[in-house]
Amino acid sequence: RVPGTESDLAGALQLLLPHNIWSEHSHNGVQLACMRPGSVVDAVAFGLARGLAESSALATRVTLSSERWWLRRLLFLSMLSSVPATAPINAMGPRTSRCLQAMLDEARREQARLQILMDLHRVGPAGRGLLRVVQGTLAQGFALAHVIVPRFCKWFGNYIDEEQVRAYSLLLDDIDAGRLSEFGSMHASETARKYYTLSEDATLHEVFLRMRAEELFSL
Repeated sequence: RVPGTESDLAGALQLLLPHNIWSEHSHNGVQLACMRPGSVVDAVAFGLARGLAESSALATRVTLSSERWWLRRLLFLSMLSSVPATAPINAMGPRTSRCLQAMLDEARREQARLQILMDLHRVGPAGRGLLRVVQGTLAQGFALAHVIVPRFCKWFGNYIDEEQVRAYSLLLDDIDAGRLSEFGSMHASETARKYYTLSEDATLHEVFLRMRAEELFSL
């Protein structure tokens, strides 16, 4: 074997895949923390993000199934998270730059995760259309706000991402504790397996692990 061949190959694959490759230590070593607001604008962004996350958790409690409650909560958070990822692109216009490319990549990842969650929740055509309309409307409003108060929008996006990491961590804890038996035995969808390059017998638990890691390392 040629020294360094494996590491070079891993680096090349990293560039070709639509997401990062994480070790088991990266997955299992996640600890919940939070960026504390440093100014009034940051505090408002934090309060709004936390308020939306908690209100969505309460609003979706109307379902009888814990699994469906989690899916609806994750769908709402994923939709909110995709808005900051796409709104600055609309505000910046057709300029090309590293910053713009990074935002485009993040927007694609958000859309991929949203698609996986919609497939898992079995959202119909009408529901998908409504979700896209709400998402587009919020993105246009956020793009305007990004021009007026960019600091607020930046921190709001970061805090929403934190809420997603927090939600995925709590979800994984529930699965590990056996409180979500349906998720514990469910296999990953074909879309999720292809996106995260998982094996045919991959479980939904593995998908949620990678979703959390993708959100965590995008902060």
